Amino acid sequence: MPPVSISFRRHAHKTADGSTLTKRGKTATSLCSQNIKEPTKIYASNIERTKLTADILKICSRSKYTTRVREILRGHKYFAGERIKTTKKDNFLTFFKEVAIKIGVSDDVLIKLWLNGHFPKKIMPKPEVLSDAIIKERFRLPLRVNKKIDHTIVFENITHDVVIAALFQRLTGVKYHSQFMELPKELESLKVRIDQKGKSILTFRNYKKDITERLNKILN
Repeated sequence: MPPVSISFRRHAHKTADGSTLTKRGKTATSLCSQNIKEPTKIYASNIERTKLTADILKICSRSKYTTRVREILRGHKYFAGERIKTTKKDNFLTFFKEVAIKIGVSDDVLIKLWLNGHFPKKIMPKPEVLSDAIIKERFRLPLRVNKKIDHTIVFENITHDVVIAALFQRLTGVKYHSQFMELPKELESLKVRIDQKGKSILTFRNYKKDITERLNKILN
């Protein structure tokens, strides 16, 4: 198998209502694309701001691959997207959200509680459950790569800050907030490079770790 890089990048700066990107976000994405030097397959969650980030990256990096949408990259609807009341569980989740807003508890606080395992699992699944679903889908991608290719193939996944934080925890076995005070910023990315022998190295900011054994256990 040729070398592979799997990246999970937060979308660019969003508008106040989160519906799309700001002019600043679009410009930053265009500049970010200049760092893409290798053939890149780009994916995005089904939220408009991630799709637009992905589209700009594709155009500016001149990727020959079609941008694809993967709903799983959205994470959980409590932290991203619409609050859709379709089941009793969704109604409870929406009620919990509204109460949190009224008493002044921000999403950042709730995300920290969730990442630390202190969020009611009846409302949303544990971080490792969400992470495992994403890992098992996105890390199967290298199996589809033409084994005769000798250059690195990059899989760029445009997603959300809470997803990146949850993936960091699951892949490293280290609590996100024990290493970082802030959630991933706009266009920051967590990268996993897998060499030809299958060795997997994760990097995020100044953190670097060999996750080969841990990743293989999750996948198997």
